[in-house]
Amino acid sequence: MRRSKDLNKSLAAVVLFCSGVVLAQNTLTPDPASLKSQEAQAAAKVVTKYYRARNHFDLATARSLEASDIVLVNEKGEERQGHPEKLQGFMDYEKYMHGRWHCRVLAFHNGLIEAEVTEENDYYRYLGSGRAILLERYLVRAGKIQRAEVLRARYDGRDQDSAADEFLDWVKEVHPEKLELVHPNGHLVFDGEGARQQLPLMKEYHSNRKPN
Repeated sequence: MRRSKDLNKSLAAVVLFCSGVVLAQNTLTPDPASLKSQEAQAAAKVVTKYYRARNHFDLATARSLEASDIVLVNEKGEERQGHPEKLQGFMDYEKYMHGRWHCRVLAFHNGLIEAEVTEENDYYRYLGSGRAILLERYLVRAGKIQRAEVLRARYDGRDQDSAADEFLDWVKEVHPEKLELVHPNGHLVFDGEGARQQLPLMKEYHSNRKPN
């Protein structure tokens, strides 16, 4: 919903990744042979099950697959501690925004699962970004995602940061009285109430925006 600057930093909230020596890489190569070991298959099962739960808004299952001390790394290499209790807010947002997830496991290297994760939702659609296509790495231990790293984020259409900025400029100009509802405290809120406030304005913005 990523994902404005805040969403990218959160992507985790929604999307989880990992690891030290490979942080600089931003491309992944499919390697089916690397997925044949029992360790690889077990880790791949956790990651695919996680995104299947996200796709069906199954909070209990998704939460059970996140470690309580999960570490999240965005595509800029910025690391932070995750907060699994915030997952409900993100999933409420995704459900209201008709979110859809697809995960394609690519390889297993140095104990890390590598995958391409695709997200579609009304946030991306109405802001003109299309799909978010993420390259990710995950550290899975004891059946839970311990660390998650976004290696690269790209979009079918417009970059989400500039798209979100343009949307907020439009709100300031056309509906200034609603700015605090969609952008309280200077950032978009990614929970169910945030989605309810944002979606009608995003639809109006989309219908009136001139193509670039």
